[in-house]
Amino acid sequence: MLKAKVKNEKWKLTVPVPYFLLHFSVSCLTSPLVWEKLFDAGARPGLPAVSRKQARKAFKNLIKELKHCKGTVLLEVQAKDGTGVRIKL
Repeated sequence: MLKAKVKNEKWKLTVPVPYFLLHFSVSCLTSPLVWEKLFDAGARPGLPAVSRKQARKAFKNLIKELKHCKGTVLLEVQAKDGTGVRIKL
């Protein structure tokens, strides 16, 4: 489970994101309809050509490997006003 924590002087917010939600978002992003809208071949000539199936497989493998790295902090940011964001596996 991915945990996103936002901390301020006045309040704290923790948002747990289960792995099935990550799998669902990968399925949505690599669906044919969304893939065509995001990566139209004529719109972005500088991007490398990656097929939809290759991207889906890569994202699924990434999520699979992230499950083995529990406790790893992916992002930790602290602002000058005391607001902090932390994303942890």
